[in-house]
Amino acid sequence: MIDTAKKVITALSVAVIVLTILLGAAITVSVIAVSSGRSDGTAWFYVDGTLYRAVKVENGTVSCPDVPTVAGMVFDGWYSDADYTGQKTTFPALIDGDTAFYARRIPISEADNGYMSASIAIDGSDVVAKKIKPVHGINNGPANGIGIFDAPYIDASEYFANMGTPFVRLHDTEYPFGRDGYVDIHCVFPDFSADEKVITNYDFNKTDEYVRSILTAVPDAEIIYRLGESIDHTGSGGYTVVPEDIVKWANICT
Repeated sequence: MIDTAKKVITALSVAVIVLTILLGAAITVSVIAVSSGRSDGTAWFYVDGTLYRAVKVENGTVSCPDVPTVAGMVFDGWYSDADYTGQKTTFPALIDGDTAFYARRIPISEADNGYMSASIAIDGSDVVAKKIKPVHGINNGPANGIGIFDAPYIDASEYFANMGTPFVRLHDTEYPFGRDGYVDIHCVFPDFSADEKVITNYDFNKTDEYVRSILTAVPDAEIIYRLGESIDHTGSGGYTVVPEDIVKWANICT
C-alpha cells in the first residue's frame, strides 16, 4: 500500500513539473506575443517637409536616423506631427504600423545652448580697384650696430631705401650711438619722478634723429612707435619690471 502511494505521489509530482513547464512555456510565449504585439510597418522620417528616410519596422521598434546639419541651425528633435505641437519622440521608439516623424530645426540663437551665431555674406563681384599694399615691415631703422656685440657702425640706408619698406616698427632699438637713448619710455622720459604733464620733461632728440633717418631713406614709410621698453638680456629685468606707479607710466605713454 505504501509503495503504491509513493508511486502515485511520484506520478503526481512529475505531472506537476510537466504542467509547470508547459505553463511556463505558454506564459513565455504569451509575453513575447505582448512585446511584439505591434504590427510591422514603416517609419517615415521627414526633414524640412520632405521625406528623408523610410525605415522598415519589425517587432514594433524603430531607431531614428541622423539629421543633416544646416549652418546656423540646431536639431531640436523628432515630433509626431508636422506642426511640432506634440511631445518629442524618444528613440528607440515603439510604433504600431506605419508612423511618420518630423524633424524640427531651430536657429542657434533660439537654442538654450550658450552659442552665439553670426551671418557673413561675401560679394565676390565687388573687386578692389587698387592694388593691395604689401604688408611687410622691418624692426629698426637703416643704421644700426653700436652696442650689439661691439659691432661697428653700419649705414644700410641704401639697402633700406631699395627695399621700400612700407612699415617700420621702432622696437628694441640699437641706433648708431648705442642703447638707452631711443624710443623706450625711460629714454624719452628719463626722470620718472618728474611731472609727466610738463612737456619739457620729455626728451625726443635722439628718437627724432632716428625717425628722420628712416624717412630720409624711405619717405613714404609709416612709423609704428612701440610704447614700452626693450627686451632685457641681463637677467635683472631692467626697465621691463612693472613700475611702481603704473598710472603715471600709462600717462607718459599717452
